[in-house]
Amino acid sequence: MVCATANFNVGIDIEKVSEIEAFKLAHEFFSADEFYDISNMNSDEQINYFYDLWTLKESYIKTIGKGLYIPLNSFSIKKSHEL
Repeated sequence: MVCATANFNVGIDIEKVSEIEAFKLAHEFFSADEFYDISNMNSDEQINYFYDLWTLKESYIKTIGKGLYIPLNSFSIKKSHEL
């Protein structure tokens, strides 16, 4: 996942997709809204959605220069299917 802003900052996060306890990790690291979304999915969808959000969130905080100083559950990302 790559995230860029108008100031040309770029944040990149790459993760190897593997079997994980997406539901448990989402509860710990994602916002309440994101956790609600993932809790309404089957386990295969949860894994894919988890990695999508995880890489988006890490790319974003790297783009704004905060690294992992911002907890991932302190902000939400809402995926749109319009892209």
